[in-house]
Amino acid sequence: MDGPAIGALYWTGTIALVLAGYSLVLLFPLYLVAAAVVLSVWLGYDTDATDLRPVYRNDRRS
Repeated sequence: MDGPAIGALYWTGTIALVLAGYSLVLLFPLYLVAAAVVLSVWLGYDTDATDLRPVYRNDRRS
């Protein structure tokens, strides 16, 4: 559920103001995490330890 859907439910009288506030405050961060996970997989950021390469630093000065 996102903000406009919760607002519509409150406006029609289906849910009370306390439940609407609870849904927005406590469930909205979970929605953001789920959206971030979906976007990271879709954009190709779902790498694991096998996809990593070691980085070496060259401090040789001539």
